[in-house]
Amino acid sequence: MDQLSGDKSYIALSHANLGFVLIKQNQKENARKHYNASINLFHYIKDSCFLADMYLAAGEFYFYTNQLDSTKLFIDKAQSICTSNDFPQIQASVDGELGKYFMKQKMYSQSVYWFDKSLDL
Repeated sequence: MDQLSGDKSYIALSHANLGFVLIKQNQKENARKHYNASINLFHYIKDSCFLADMYLAAGEFYFYTNQLDSTKLFIDKAQSICTSNDFPQIQASVDGELGKYFMKQKMYSQSVYWFDKSLDL
């Protein structure tokens, strides 16, 4: 349906959603194709809130595929948008993702800090 409408923002979202389902089914290579297709459409997204959410989705994909540098890159992009705008729900998600990122790095005090920030929001 999104392909018929031509709305590239929603096409990007559809690819991200498909990627999410595939990563949960442990189909990493198929998931990668959909996330890459989604990421390639990010420059068409004009809504900052939507873009921050899409950055988080990309970060989650990289987290689940143990590509932590890319994980942090996309979390930081979402964080930057949240810093410039008032998006408390997305900021809470950003903080939670930072908590997971630092836990995976075995940096537990930073992990707890970000999880606490997420819960506070």
